[in-house]
Amino acid sequence: MPVHVGLGLLSYEPDAWLLHPGSFGTDLVGKIEDIDANAGLEEPVEPEVELAKRLGAQLGPTGAIAVDERLATSVPHVWAAGDCTEVRHAVTGEPAYLPLGSLANRQGRTLANIIAGRPDRFPPVVGAAAVKVFDRNVAATGCTAALARQRGLRPRSDPRLPALLP
Repeated sequence: MPVHVGLGLLSYEPDAWLLHPGSFGTDLVGKIEDIDANAGLEEPVEPEVELAKRLGAQLGPTGAIAVDERLATSVPHVWAAGDCTEVRHAVTGEPAYLPLGSLANRQGRTLANIIAGRPDRFPPVVGAAAVKVFDRNVAATGCTAALARQRGLRPRSDPRLPALLP
């Protein structure tokens, strides 16, 4: 099975994939018929921060609520957790907005410990996510090579990767 990196999935049907390498242009993989050029799976998600803004809480560069490792906002005695908050990205070290249920769940448990007086903190994350699309598993973690290069990192890949996969 060929491995394609740096592509976004536009549409999928059994035996028919439409992938694109960036914002413009397409790279077809598989059998594609009757392509709707406006079709896409990605819907922008924006954090719900209205209450935090009314309280005077600082928003981070992503537009989500800025919190520290103990999930405290810039307002004393106000904490935030879940899809409205930024997290620290383990690869870039920068704030990131990753609205993933697994992270929101972990933040909720961490915040419960903190409010209960237990010594806990929410660590940096890599943003691992996996989903099953029909009979295929799709997963991602870390950041793209392009983002890594933008941040001054030197990403490496192993050209043998396709041969290592089943």
